[in-house]
Amino acid sequence: MSALAETQRQLVDACVRQLGSAASVLEWGDGAAMVHATRRLGTGGRGVAIVADDKTYQAAQAAIRDGGGGGAAAREVFFVPLASGADAVEGFAGVRDYALFPTSLGQPFSLIVVAGPASAACVAVGWLLLDPKGVMLLRRRASDGDADGAIPRSAASLTISGPPGSDTFLLVAKEAAVVEAIAADLAPDLGTDLGTDAPRGRPTQQSRPRPSCVFVNQYYPEFLAAHYLEHPHLNWATYAEQKASLQATCFGESDFYSRGLQQAGWSAEDLIVNGPLQLTWAREAGLSLTNEIDILVEQLRRLKPQVIYLQNLGYATQENLAKLRPLAELIVGQIACPVPEKTHVPGLDIVFTSFPHFAEQFRKLGTTSYYQPLAFEPRVLDAIPTTPRDHLLTFVGGIT
Repeated sequence: MSALAETQRQLVDACVRQLGSAASVLEWGDGAAMVHATRRLGTGGRGVAIVADDKTYQAAQAAIRDGGGGGAAAREVFFVPLASGADAVEGFAGVRDYALFPTSLGQPFSLIVVAGPASAACVAVGWLLLDPKGVMLLRRRASDGDADGAIPRSAASLTISGPPGSDTFLLVAKEAAVVEAIAADLAPDLGTDLGTDAPRGRPTQQSRPRPSCVFVNQYYPEFLAAHYLEHPHLNWATYAEQKASLQATCFGESDFYSRGLQQAGWSAEDLIVNGPLQLTWAREAGLSLTNEIDILVEQLRRLKPQVIYLQNLGYATQENLAKLRPLAELIVGQIACPVPEKTHVPGLDIVFTSFPHFAEQFRKLGTTSYYQPLAFEPRVLDAIPTTPRDHLLTFVGGIT
């Protein structure tokens, strides 16, 4: 066994000792770390490995068939190849299936090992799947520094050197206490078996403030009127109660974007800038404001976000953007419909769109733009009943 592999085994052992025998393990790599970890787990444990090439997949399957060195935990290996040859695609699209496959398993993981290709994408997805008291072990290759940028600023981390001249490792957790406990466990070996450059100090929560974003939403006036008519008590309810009632309907983007950013370590907030809700906020704040943009400006002054994210580009007029510009570092917008007539695209820093041709048009105007395919929030399924279907497929809506 190589010195690098032995270092990885020692780190996995220390992680499992802190997580307990019922831990769940996910590995993007060759499956070795998962098999080794599950040897120490009991019947309540589970190990999953995502492998990108067939030869490694066959070897991992053989290791499991041969018993994998004992252990009572369940083990599975999935072969999810990267796009190659004529199907090769640059960027995230080329590794999408490989990185996202674990999300289909429907569970969080206590220990996540990132030791394969596409490490940046796997770290980003792994952070969302990581149990609050779990830990991620990232094998950092000198040729792949992109993964560091996928680690949220809120993460607690500890860098550990491998053998001289080899890869290093990074322990990442959502709670600093988790990394501290693993570091204490490893303390007798730090600086010896784990490499002379291994840190001896106590890991600390990163001191940089969390990045922050406010999502500016506008709901259809017809929806708002119908909702308040159906729930008349909301006319006298608090701002928090009204907002919770509106978002519980899962209308539009609801809190889907903000929840995603919060899971990634951001501070994120939603504002619904039209309708009775805003007037209630102004009243509770002791303000006599009634104009939508004036109330929004006051809210943003108090929230102090780094990013203002406009879900409706109809709000991105030149006049409105002039008022919003001093209130954040970036003004971002998204669009999935024809561009409203008064939208001032050059006044936006970034535009996300589910229309690929829009991205090209916006770039020609000098605005950074990204194609962002539409997605579905699984929480919606928990909010609707299961009923018989009249049609196998139903489309509601339009493109205008």
